[in-house]
Amino acid sequence: LAELWRTEWNFFAVWMAIQNTAELRSPDDEFKDRVLGEYLLPFYVRILPKTPETRLPKIAGIVFDLFSLLLDSSMRNGGRQDADLVEELRFVVKGYLKQHIAKDRIPDRAK
Repeated sequence: LAELWRTEWNFFAVWMAIQNTAELRSPDDEFKDRVLGEYLLPFYVRILPKTPETRLPKIAGIVFDLFSLLLDSSMRNGGRQDADLVEELRFVVKGYLKQHIAKDRIPDRAK
């Protein structure tokens, strides 16, 4: 998505229009739900098999929202994408997921 916004300004312009138009928010929310349900949640089920399934939607939603917000911020640089901000986003998300993976892999001592 970062690359798409960097190379095709039109896609970013459409994204901003969607975010700022009440009538378009519902389809955007449906898109988010579809991405979470079809792609992110199945991925997290595989990489976090011991994490309660009730927590996975929250984790997936946080990652989705982080990407959405920070990629949006990365484009507010006179029409040019801030590559450093994109790299920091990767760092933040990797760190967040590493913590969840580490927590998921800790043996259950209660057994």
